[in-house]
Parts: sequence; C-alpha cells; structure tokens
Amino acid sequence: MPDFVYEKNLYGMKLNALACPNQDACTAAIAEILGVSKQVLRRFLIEQLDMAYLENIPARYDSWRKFYAENKTDRLPTAALFTDYLPVQTPEIAEVQSRYAALLKSGTAKEDAEKECISLIAAIVSDPGNQPRAEGKSNLTKNSAPKYTAPKHTGGQE
Repeated sequence: MPDFVYEKNLYGMKLNALACPNQDACTAAIAEILGVSKQVLRRFLIEQLDMAYLENIPARYDSWRKFYAENKTDRLPTAALFTDYLPVQTPEIAEVQSRYAALLKSGTAKEDAEKECISLIAAIVSDPGNQPRAEGKSNLTKNSAPKYTAPKHTGGQE
C-alpha cells in the first residue's frame, strides 16, 4: 500500500519552502525584529502554519510592512503580523495586543511598551511548547486511512 502525503511528517517540505530566497529574507527580517535566531523562528512557523501560509510569507510580510508604514494605529504592529497577516493560533500572541493596550493606557511610553511586548512575542516564539515535537503533531499514523476492500460477488444478479 502506498504511503500518502497527508500521512507523512511535512516538516521537511515546510523547511524547504522557508529556505527559498524570498521566504528566507522575510524570515531573517522578522527574526531580527524579534531578536531571536532565524532557526527558532523557522521552527515556530513550521509548527504553527500550513504550506500555503509559509509559501506566501513574502507577500504577507510586505503587505504588513506597507500598511504599518502608512497608517498610524493603536495596535502593536509586531503582534498584528502574527495575528492578522500570519495567523498563528496561539492564544498568548493574541493576549500581547491587549497587554500593549493596557501598558499604553497606564501611561507607559510607546517605545517601552513596544519593547516589552516584542520581548513577550520573542518568548512565545522561543517557547519549546510551541516548537515541533519529535514524533510530529499529526494524529494520523502510517497507513491509518481506511483500507479498501472489494465488494464480495455472490455470483448471481445483484
């Protein structure tokens, strides 16, 4: 029986997608913003995003950068990158945005609030709980798809 792609660990394919020149440049830029290594960010993105999002990181990164260069909002741009443009499904990153708003409301300087919240995002990205597991995270096991069984013929009209 052939091994189906959806039954395999796709980390290698995802890493290949992130190693392309445009994705690599964007990953390096995001890692620099966060102050983490490119490899740590790659592992986080591989765990959190599917292939389509990984392949579209350059367009999403450019769109994010252009929007926050042209518009002044009360949102933390770095958190918006992970919640709106690269929709990461960790509740901690969504909470960073509310933490940023609370810091601004309490009178903290905008630059200090940004630094604190970016360090929170860096901690989330670096958290081993958000990194790939050795076994893979898929609940599918090898050849777990239902096996085809041919219908039994009774020899007469059916």
